[in-house]
Amino acid sequence: MAGNAIDVNRSVDDIVENGASVYNVLGAVGGTLGLAGNFSQFGKAVTGGCFIAGTQVRLCSEDEYSEGTQELGEEALGDSAIAVESKAVASTFTTASTRSESIESIRLGSRVPDQNPISSDYDFSFGAVDAATWKQIDVRLRRSDGALVEMQLLRPMQWVEELELTVGGTLAMQLLEMEVDGLAEVTSIADCPEISDGRGSVVTGRFVTHQVSNLIEVTLATGTRFTGTTTHPVWLPDHQLWVPIVSLLEGDRVDTLDGPVAIASLTRLATIANVYNLEVHGHHVYRVTNDGVLVHNTCPVAPSRTAKAVHDSYLNKVRPGARERVFETPWSSGKGLGSRKFDDFDFMTGTGFEANTTPWSTMTQEQLSRKLDQVGSDFALLKTNPDVKRIVWFGTEPLPTTGLGGQLREALQKAGIPYWVVNP
Repeated sequence: MAGNAIDVNRSVDDIVENGASVYNVLGAVGGTLGLAGNFSQFGKAVTGGCFIAGTQVRLCSEDEYSEGTQELGEEALGDSAIAVESKAVASTFTTASTRSESIESIRLGSRVPDQNPISSDYDFSFGAVDAATWKQIDVRLRRSDGALVEMQLLRPMQWVEELELTVGGTLAMQLLEMEVDGLAEVTSIADCPEISDGRGSVVTGRFVTHQVSNLIEVTLATGTRFTGTTTHPVWLPDHQLWVPIVSLLEGDRVDTLDGPVAIASLTRLATIANVYNLEVHGHHVYRVTNDGVLVHNTCPVAPSRTAKAVHDSYLNKVRPGARERVFETPWSSGKGLGSRKFDDFDFMTGTGFEANTTPWSTMTQEQLSRKLDQVGSDFALLKTNPDVKRIVWFGTEPLPTTGLGGQLREALQKAGIPYWVVNP
């Protein structure tokens, strides 16, 4: 590919099928928002996929609970409540049939409007939420960048027993949107709190990431504003895509309870704040602001899955039926650049695909070296092999501008290879 890596076409049908979201984070989108430099003006950037305190979340009107729910924070773990099974009904929710509550005060067991537009995203693998047979597990984890993440989860008792979880023990966690990948400390295991009755899906997880700096304020044509992190996915009905806040454009229309509403402006904020997120049973979506903007939630990856299993699962969601293909490069194996194995290859278009699920914040020097070898092989193939006309790298999160991830980003740009963030 002779190439310009700056390509903001979000529809790229040859990359994504079944409504997966695609967006380029290396080109004009980032430039429009002034995101080319380090996201943080206060030193090391700490990122995550969540919303600031005070962000309103729509709850089902039937969901009534007592006053005094403690806000989620370092001292609040273990003091909140629980969840119940989503009815998974095709109900129609409106602003009149829902009410609002600040995201940091939402209790476990509340019900929120569901209706995820991507049916393949549904996940009822844990079965119905039952207060009699479920538990509340509180955990905390310090990421490799130093950020403290605290989590409260509702899970079946059988799951707790199978993993042999105990207070003071550890739980392997991977939350791609929040850049969490490691062992979390179990701080509490308690009875499941009361589950709200009525329509909607149950909140089965609450999360807080401390001192985050990658914040963008979104202003809608209605005057409504909300502030979230760059990576949090928002639904664009006109494109039928989940798109992260960093890749939204002025004029894009978001989905609200009263229909699509255009984005009036996007503003990068030079502030640091704690950010909050939810996990919603089954549908994995919730709505923010009084307008009810549809956003995705955080979905923890099962702790028993290996890094390869996570990669393969992600690849098959983005490229169903993907098959590895091997090409010989002009580089000698002695230089560590022998044959090149693509995760998938489209012979009709001559396009090679490379999927990435490594959290950039935890990437090691060894992992970077392997990826730089792949970039070198890709550059050589594009120059010398007529069957390879284009190579596309894609992954679960944007490449950073600094650190090891920044080095990979620079190498891809110099080689003319686009990198796309794809969230199926």
